[in-house]
Amino acid sequence: MYEPFEEVKSRVNFGGISEKLRGLKEKLGKLKEIKVKRWLAIVIAIIAISAVGGYTGWVSYTSKIEEFQSKNIILEKQVKACENNLTSCFSSLESIRSEISDLKSEKEKCESDLESVSSKLEECKNEKEDLEEKVASISTELETCKSSLEERKSEFESLKEDYEKLECNFAKEVCGSAGMKYYFVKDG
Repeated sequence: MYEPFEEVKSRVNFGGISEKLRGLKEKLGKLKEIKVKRWLAIVIAIIAISAVGGYTGWVSYTSKIEEFQSKNIILEKQVKACENNLTSCFSSLESIRSEISDLKSEKEKCESDLESVSSKLEECKNEKEDLEEKVASISTELETCKSSLEERKSEFESLKEDYEKLECNFAKEVCGSAGMKYYFVKDG
């Protein structure tokens, strides 16, 4: 690879220079081919990377879109279910309001009935107190009547005994004066 160098003093060696220029030109041509191939490989690699990146980006973007669409469908169904629930709750609320209204009117009726019963209860209490007073006075009258009855009974018993004695004495008088030894007294 080393070429012998001859020194020629007076003459310029154009043949060696032209050979060297041709060799340099060939080397530059090879270098250009290598550079073009290298640049072409780099450009192809960049295009391939861009294509793969673009495809994966497109795939991930479309998968995200599909994911968002499925989430959107689920959310729409949940919103419809919530709307149905809300409608059901509103109808339940209306029925509960009517029940509350009915119960309020029933409560008012019960309160008026309670007031009526309370006033009747007061009347009954007053009547009871009057009756208790009457019962107490009747009880005292009854006791008085019982004691009077006992007195009358004792008087009656005393009169009965006196009558029997009088009857016996009268029979003795009448029958004894007639000379009878045996006799009996009949009632009447």
